[in-house]
Amino acid sequence: MLTADDVLNAKFRATKFRDGYDQDEVDQFLDRVVDTLNAAPGNDPVTVAQGQSVRFTATKFRDGYEQDQVDDFLDEGTLLKCRDD
Repeated sequence: MLTADDVLNAKFRATKFRDGYDQDEVDQFLDRVVDTLNAAPGNDPVTVAQGQSVRFTATKFRDGYEQDQVDDFLDEGTLLKCRDD
């Protein structure tokens, strides 16, 4: 299982002239995942269902994250420890 440190240390290739995911949206979602994995008080915990259905705004001709890398990272089990609905 991946840990909060794994999420914090995740790096994704940047895109500019091809489709990517909005970097701010991905970063904000992963921050919530880290808070959930650390059981931070007062956070908005990410559920498994949210992790499976999260969608990010696509980018093109501006900075974004490589879509396949983000999708693969989330599929690797990052959210397995997140609280269920």
